[in-house]
Amino acid sequence: MKRRPGQILILVLLVVVVALAVGLSVASRNITNLRTSSQTQQSQRAFSAAEGGVEDVLSKLSSIANDIQVGGSSSGCSVVGSLATCPLPADSGITGNVSVSAANAYESVVDEGSVAQVNFVKPDGTSYGGNVDIEWILQGDPSEDATPKSSIEISFICRNSATCLTTSGVGTFTQHRVAYQVPGDTLTNNNQQNFLSCALNANGVKYRCRVSFSGATAILAAHNVQMMRIRPLWNKATVKVTGGADFPVQTYDVTSTAKTDAGIT
Repeated sequence: MKRRPGQILILVLLVVVVALAVGLSVASRNITNLRTSSQTQQSQRAFSAAEGGVEDVLSKLSSIANDIQVGGSSSGCSVVGSLATCPLPADSGITGNVSVSAANAYESVVDEGSVAQVNFVKPDGTSYGGNVDIEWILQGDPSEDATPKSSIEISFICRNSATCLTTSGVGTFTQHRVAYQVPGDTLTNNNQQNFLSCALNANGVKYRCRVSFSGATAILAAHNVQMMRIRPLWNKATVKVTGGADFPVQTYDVTSTAKTDAGIT
Protein backbone atom coordinates (compact mmCIF):
# COMPACT_ATOMS: atom_id res chain seq x y z
CA MET A 1 0.00 0.00 0.00
CA LYS A 2 1.47 3.33 -1.01
CA ARG A 3 1.18 6.41 1.18
CA ARG A 4 0.41 9.66 -0.51
CA PRO A 5 2.55 12.72 0.30
CA GLY A 6 -0.45 14.44 1.92
CA GLN A 7 -0.93 11.59 4.40
CA ILE A 8 2.71 11.68 5.47
CA LEU A 9 2.46 15.46 6.02
CA ILE A 10 -0.61 15.03 8.21
CA LEU A 11 1.15 12.37 10.33
CA VAL A 12 4.20 14.60 10.73
CA LEU A 13 1.99 17.52 11.79
CA LEU A 14 0.19 15.32 14.33
CA VAL A 15 3.50 14.20 15.80
CA VAL A 16 4.72 17.81 15.97
CA VAL A 17 1.48 18.97 17.65
CA VAL A 18 1.65 16.20 20.25
CA ALA A 19 5.31 16.96 20.92
CA LEU A 20 4.58 20.68 21.31
CA ALA A 21 1.68 19.96 23.65
CA VAL A 22 3.87 17.75 25.84
CA GLY A 23 6.69 20.29 25.78
CA LEU A 24 4.41 23.19 26.64
CA SER A 25 2.86 21.18 29.47
CA VAL A 26 6.26 20.37 30.93
CA ALA A 27 7.42 23.99 30.52
CA SER A 28 4.24 25.32 32.13
CA ARG A 29 4.64 22.97 35.08
CA ASN A 30 8.28 24.01 35.52
CA ILE A 31 7.34 27.69 35.37
CA THR A 32 4.59 27.12 37.95
CA ASN A 33 7.00 25.27 40.23
CA LEU A 34 9.57 28.04 39.90
CA ARG A 35 6.93 30.69 40.63
CA THR A 36 5.67 28.74 43.66
CA SER A 37 9.21 28.22 44.91
CA SER A 38 9.97 31.92 44.48
CA GLN A 39 6.78 32.97 46.27
CA THR A 40 7.52 30.55 49.12
CA GLN A 41 11.03 31.95 49.44
CA GLN A 42 9.76 35.53 49.36
CA SER A 43 7.05 34.71 51.88
CA GLN A 44 9.60 33.14 54.20
CA ARG A 45 11.82 36.22 53.88
CA ALA A 46 8.90 38.49 54.73
CA PHE A 47 7.85 36.33 57.67
CA SER A 48 11.41 36.15 59.03
CA ALA A 49 11.80 39.93 58.70
CA ALA A 50 8.48 40.54 60.48
CA GLU A 51 9.42 38.08 63.22
CA GLY A 52 12.79 39.80 63.56
CA GLY A 53 10.96 43.10 63.97
CA VAL A 54 8.95 41.67 66.86
CA GLU A 55 12.10 40.35 68.55
CA ASP A 56 13.82 43.73 68.07
CA VAL A 57 10.88 45.58 69.65
CA LEU A 58 10.65 43.13 72.55
CA SER A 59 14.34 43.66 73.28
CA LYS A 60 13.72 47.38 73.83
CA LEU A 61 10.11 47.25 75.01
CA SER A 62 10.91 48.90 78.34
CA SER A 63 12.16 52.07 76.62
CA ILE A 64 9.29 52.01 74.10
CA ALA A 65 6.82 51.54 76.95
CA ASN A 66 8.26 54.57 78.70
CA ASP A 67 8.06 56.60 75.47
CA ILE A 68 4.40 55.67 75.06
CA GLN A 69 3.61 56.65 78.64
CA VAL A 70 5.41 60.00 78.56
CA GLY A 71 4.91 60.82 74.87
CA GLY A 72 8.60 60.73 73.88
CA SER A 73 10.38 59.00 70.99
CA SER A 74 13.92 58.37 72.18
CA SER A 75 13.70 54.67 71.28
CA GLY A 76 13.78 55.50 67.56
CA CYS A 77 10.07 54.87 67.15
CA SER A 78 7.41 57.37 66.19
CA VAL A 79 5.02 57.77 69.12
CA VAL A 80 1.52 59.18 68.80
CA GLY A 81 -0.57 58.86 71.95
CA SER A 82 -0.61 55.21 73.00
CA LEU A 83 0.75 53.93 69.65
CA ALA A 84 4.41 53.55 68.73
CA THR A 85 5.53 52.73 65.17
CA CYS A 86 9.04 51.33 64.78
CA PRO A 87 10.95 50.54 61.56
CA LEU A 88 12.17 47.02 60.85
CA PRO A 89 15.87 46.43 61.61
CA ALA A 90 17.98 47.95 58.83
CA ASP A 91 19.82 44.66 58.18
CA SER A 92 16.58 42.89 57.20
CA GLY A 93 16.69 44.46 53.72
CA ILE A 94 12.88 44.51 53.64
CA THR A 95 10.49 47.41 54.11
CA GLY A 96 7.92 47.35 56.89
CA ASN A 97 7.27 48.42 60.44
CA VAL A 98 6.27 47.22 63.87
CA SER A 99 3.45 48.90 65.76
CA VAL A 100 3.12 48.75 69.54
CA SER A 101 -0.17 49.86 71.05
CA ALA A 102 -0.68 50.24 74.79
CA ALA A 103 -3.87 49.65 76.72
CA ASN A 104 -4.53 50.60 80.34
CA ALA A 105 -7.18 47.88 80.68
CA TYR A 106 -6.42 44.25 81.43
CA GLU A 107 -8.62 41.69 79.66
CA SER A 108 -7.66 38.05 79.25
CA VAL A 109 -8.75 34.46 79.80
CA VAL A 110 -7.24 33.16 83.04
CA ASP A 111 -7.29 29.42 83.64
CA GLU A 112 -8.36 27.95 86.98
CA GLY A 113 -5.46 28.24 89.41
CA SER A 114 -3.48 30.56 87.14
CA VAL A 115 -2.86 34.20 88.05
CA ALA A 116 -3.60 37.48 86.29
CA GLN A 117 -1.25 40.27 87.37
CA VAL A 118 -2.26 43.93 87.20
CA ASN A 119 0.27 46.74 87.58
CA PHE A 120 -0.46 49.65 89.93
CA VAL A 121 2.84 51.56 89.53
CA LYS A 122 2.60 54.66 87.33
CA PRO A 123 5.43 55.99 85.10
CA ASP A 124 6.54 58.48 87.76
CA GLY A 125 7.01 55.64 90.27
CA THR A 126 3.99 56.46 92.42
CA SER A 127 1.17 54.00 93.00
CA TYR A 128 -2.21 54.34 91.37
CA GLY A 129 -4.83 55.22 93.97
CA GLY A 130 -8.02 55.62 91.97
CA ASN A 131 -11.03 53.40 91.44
CA VAL A 132 -10.65 49.85 90.13
CA ASP A 133 -13.36 47.70 88.54
CA ILE A 134 -12.98 43.94 88.15
CA GLU A 135 -15.37 41.94 85.98
CA TRP A 136 -15.30 38.23 85.18
CA ILE A 137 -17.25 35.29 83.68
CA LEU A 138 -18.52 35.79 80.13
CA GLN A 139 -22.31 35.62 80.23
CA GLY A 140 -23.72 32.87 78.03
CA ASP A 141 -20.35 31.18 77.50
CA PRO A 142 -20.94 27.52 78.51
CA SER A 143 -17.26 27.04 79.32
CA GLU A 144 -17.43 29.82 81.96
CA ASP A 145 -21.06 30.58 82.74
CA ALA A 146 -22.06 27.04 83.75
CA THR A 147 -21.94 25.50 87.20
CA PRO A 148 -19.54 25.74 88.90
CA LYS A 149 -18.96 29.40 88.17
CA SER A 150 -15.59 30.89 88.91
CA SER A 151 -14.90 32.60 92.21
CA ILE A 152 -11.81 34.80 92.39
CA GLU A 153 -9.14 35.45 94.98
CA ILE A 154 -7.69 38.97 94.84
CA SER A 155 -4.27 39.68 96.34
CA PHE A 156 -3.00 43.24 96.76
CA ILE A 157 0.78 43.46 96.99
CA CYS A 158 1.63 46.58 98.98
CA ARG A 159 4.73 48.42 100.05
CA ASN A 160 4.60 50.20 103.36
CA SER A 161 7.52 49.88 105.75
CA ALA A 162 5.41 50.89 108.72
CA THR A 163 2.97 48.02 108.44
CA CYS A 164 4.64 45.04 106.81
CA LEU A 165 7.35 42.47 107.38
CA THR A 166 10.91 43.42 106.52
CA THR A 167 13.32 41.26 104.53
CA SER A 168 16.85 42.62 104.60
CA GLY A 169 18.11 43.70 101.18
CA VAL A 170 14.79 43.02 99.43
CA GLY A 171 12.42 45.67 100.68
CA THR A 172 9.29 45.80 102.75
CA PHE A 173 6.08 44.33 101.38
CA THR A 174 2.80 43.03 102.65
CA GLN A 175 -0.05 41.13 101.03
CA HIS A 176 -3.78 41.61 101.56
CA ARG A 177 -6.26 39.03 100.24
CA VAL A 178 -9.98 39.01 99.66
CA ALA A 179 -12.18 36.47 97.82
CA TYR A 180 -15.45 36.87 95.94
CA GLN A 181 -18.04 34.32 94.89
CA VAL A 182 -21.05 34.35 92.57
CA PRO A 183 -24.19 34.60 94.72
CA GLY A 184 -26.59 31.71 94.22
CA ASP A 185 -24.06 29.29 92.77
CA THR A 186 -24.67 26.69 95.50
CA LEU A 187 -22.03 24.21 94.34
CA THR A 188 -19.27 26.66 95.14
CA ASN A 189 -20.97 28.78 97.81
CA ASN A 190 -21.30 25.80 100.16
CA ASN A 191 -17.50 25.47 100.15
CA GLN A 192 -16.62 29.13 100.46
CA GLN A 193 -17.38 30.45 103.91
CA ASN A 194 -16.41 34.07 104.51
CA PHE A 195 -16.21 34.77 100.75
CA LEU A 196 -17.79 38.06 99.75
CA SER A 197 -20.38 38.17 96.97
CA CYS A 198 -19.88 40.00 93.71
CA ALA A 199 -22.48 42.30 92.18
CA LEU A 200 -24.41 40.60 89.38
CA ASN A 201 -24.61 42.43 86.08
CA ALA A 202 -27.89 42.43 84.17
CA ASN A 203 -28.47 39.97 81.35
CA GLY A 204 -26.96 41.26 78.13
CA VAL A 205 -23.93 42.79 79.85
CA LYS A 206 -20.73 41.08 78.71
CA TYR A 207 -19.60 39.94 82.16
CA ARG A 208 -21.68 38.32 84.90
CA CYS A 209 -19.80 39.46 88.04
CA ARG A 210 -18.47 42.85 89.04
CA VAL A 211 -16.45 44.11 92.00
CA SER A 212 -15.56 47.78 92.38
CA PHE A 213 -12.93 49.25 94.68
CA SER A 214 -12.95 52.93 95.52
CA GLY A 215 -9.54 54.54 95.75
CA ALA A 216 -7.82 51.17 95.20
CA THR A 217 -9.80 50.16 98.31
CA ALA A 218 -10.10 52.48 101.26
CA ILE A 219 -8.40 49.87 103.43
CA LEU A 220 -5.27 49.92 101.27
CA ALA A 221 -5.21 53.62 100.40
CA ALA A 222 -2.19 54.29 102.60
CA HIS A 223 -0.37 51.04 101.82
CA ASN A 224 1.22 51.96 98.47
CA VAL A 225 -0.28 49.18 96.30
CA GLN A 226 2.30 47.88 93.81
CA MET A 227 0.24 45.26 91.98
CA MET A 228 -2.86 43.14 92.15
CA ARG A 229 -3.11 39.42 91.42
CA ILE A 230 -6.35 37.65 90.52
CA ARG A 231 -6.67 33.88 90.75
CA PRO A 232 -9.84 32.13 89.49
CA LEU A 233 -11.15 29.22 91.58
CA TRP A 234 -13.34 26.30 90.43
CA ASN A 235 -13.31 27.29 86.78
CA LYS A 236 -11.49 29.45 84.26
CA ALA A 237 -12.71 33.00 83.71
CA THR A 238 -12.24 35.85 81.31
CA VAL A 239 -11.14 38.71 83.57
CA LYS A 240 -11.32 42.43 82.80
CA VAL A 241 -9.75 45.09 85.03
CA THR A 242 -10.18 48.81 84.38
CA GLY A 243 -9.36 51.98 86.29
CA GLY A 244 -9.33 55.74 85.91
CA ALA A 245 -7.62 57.88 83.28
CA ASP A 246 -4.22 57.52 84.96
CA PHE A 247 -4.48 53.75 85.44
CA PRO A 248 -1.06 52.33 84.44
CA VAL A 249 -0.60 50.56 81.10
CA GLN A 250 -1.40 46.86 81.47
CA THR A 251 -0.88 45.28 78.05
CA TYR A 252 0.97 45.93 74.80
CA ASP A 253 -0.19 44.66 71.42
CA VAL A 254 2.68 44.17 68.93
CA THR A 255 1.93 43.92 65.19
CA SER A 256 4.75 43.47 62.68
CA THR A 257 4.40 43.82 58.88
CA ALA A 258 7.08 43.21 56.25
CA LYS A 259 6.91 43.48 52.44
CA THR A 260 9.46 42.18 49.93
CA ASP A 261 10.39 43.84 46.65
CA ALA A 262 8.19 41.28 44.90
CA GLY A 263 5.18 42.54 46.86
CA ILE A 264 4.88 39.53 49.19
CA THR A 265 3.59 40.71 52.62
